[in-house]
Amino acid sequence: MPVPPPNERRRYALGGASSSLPSMEALWAEAWPTAACKDAMERQKALSDGDGPPQVGALTRKFGHNETLRAIFYKDAASWCPYCASVWMTLEEKCMPYTLKRINLLSYGEKPEWIYDISGTGLLPLLEVNGRMIRESVEICKSIDKWQGFDEGVMVKPRRLWPDEGDALHAEAEALLGLERDLFRDWFVYLFEKPESHGHDEFWTVLRQVESALAKYADSPWFLPGTQPSLVDIIFAPKVERVVASCLYWKGLTLRQNPDLPALSRWLDALDHRPSYAAFKADFFTLINSLEPLFGRAYSVNTPEIAELQQKLDGFHPTAWRLPVSEEEKVREYLPEATQPTELYARQSAAVRLIINHKRLPRYMLRALGVPGPEFRSPLADPFNQIDEWALPEVETAYRYLILALLRGRDYVDPLLAADKSAADSAFGSSEEERALARARMVACLEYLKYRIGVPRDMTLAEARQVRGSLTWLVEALK
Repeated sequence: MPVPPPNERRRYALGGASSSLPSMEALWAEAWPTAACKDAMERQKALSDGDGPPQVGALTRKFGHNETLRAIFYKDAASWCPYCASVWMTLEEKCMPYTLKRINLLSYGEKPEWIYDISGTGLLPLLEVNGRMIRESVEICKSIDKWQGFDEGVMVKPRRLWPDEGDALHAEAEALLGLERDLFRDWFVYLFEKPESHGHDEFWTVLRQVESALAKYADSPWFLPGTQPSLVDIIFAPKVERVVASCLYWKGLTLRQNPDLPALSRWLDALDHRPSYAAFKADFFTLINSLEPLFGRAYSVNTPEIAELQQKLDGFHPTAWRLPVSEEEKVREYLPEATQPTELYARQSAAVRLIINHKRLPRYMLRALGVPGPEFRSPLADPFNQIDEWALPEVETAYRYLILALLRGRDYVDPLLAADKSAADSAFGSSEEERALARARMVACLEYLKYRIGVPRDMTLAEARQVRGSLTWLVEALK
């Protein structure tokens, strides 16, 4: 996108005025009475109090305890790391008070020097308890499981997630952790070490062992008997999440809802109903874009069908990321219906998120027009792009159209957008040349946002589907 010289920028960026587009204050007033907004305000209060259900944005978690916070959890900022995810879920299941510090991974940013000073290696996750640093995710999770707290002098004894050594299930739990390592190893070989079908048989052998382990207890969906997940489930969950997404994308294998893996599907359904997992669950797009920067090149099965599937998951296919969400997409990235909000609620909830972040996100979108900075292994990471805010009014206008479409629907916005595109002295410019350039800049910034929405970092999958679909429509309308 060419950038006009400084003395021409005022002529091209015309201030974002629109006779028909509501102001941000009016959009906020419209969203305020909705149930989605009320829920968002409750979540915001819970964030500040350190209580309530699990939330990605929580930096302090108290769980109603009055004791002084003594644990510091260091995790990756973008929620890409599966080992961090297991620790996160363990803390939430145990309701152990903690504070959170987010650290960039080298695949998408720079790590602060101090993390090397306190950890030695800079590797994540880390848990600091009373000044003692605990490394390696399984050891961290087992350490958390031993936690007992005090609330107003009364000892709090949360349920145990890991069987004691004298327990009959202890040896079984240890063997299952060995199976988890086997699954991750054979999946890695299958995807990242050799092309095409190398490792297919070994991978399916260990996958059937996982299926058999999950089918052992008919009255429980979990690896061990009981009505709630154990540490085994928590350690497996983020790895299996990545296995499911990557095998579909690179190998064309559907593992969830696979008739040969009914126990695995039952287990994944049970996880989706668990708040400690659902709040931190990623979507396929986020997972796929995280894996190669972390693990290296993945080998894809090269068929036209898989190439088309990859385009759909990447959002580049003509049918991808549209509203209403297609049945094909719902089946492909299956979620139990009982865990999902209505489309209207998801739209309104997404709109509220955008309104809350209306001062930050339009400036973030300006990176699409900025001077590129240093490159990282993740092609979507560009934290050091140099931006100039001369086009900010145009981007803010496009951003308000997006919010309006989420609140009132695209059919309402279509005629307003058409009128503004052609009106003299509108937000799009007073001449055809200015309007064309303004639309091109808006499109570049909107598409930049569309491909950088991370789940769960930025919003839930239900919200992301509504925002991505609305962005697809808005980009096409502007073009």
